[in-house]
Amino acid sequence: MDYSYYSKLENDRLDSKPTRETVDKISVALECDDEEKNELLLSAGRTTDQFEQVAKVVSEDPEKSGSFNRLFKATFDLRPDQLEEIVKDVEEEVRKLKAKE
Repeated sequence: MDYSYYSKLENDRLDSKPTRETVDKISVALECDDEEKNELLLSAGRTTDQFEQVAKVVSEDPEKSGSFNRLFKATFDLRPDQLEEIVKDVEEEVRKLKAKE
């Protein structure tokens, strides 16, 4: 990537969002950890690696697809603290299920 591209990116003068590959290259150059990389991806209007993985799995399983769609729709208007409580509950249920295996 050349200097002029970086300049346009820094000054918000791009006609389109940076590609996922571009953000990956930038995160490597800046030695970002996973959280920082995710912040860059979200700032660029892209999804995180984890969300991409979930979307792939869901798209391949119609049963999960319907459930995930309902879950996202049901939680869309929640406040962040309400959503966090639901996430904690789900994580606890997953831990219990894994402990039984």
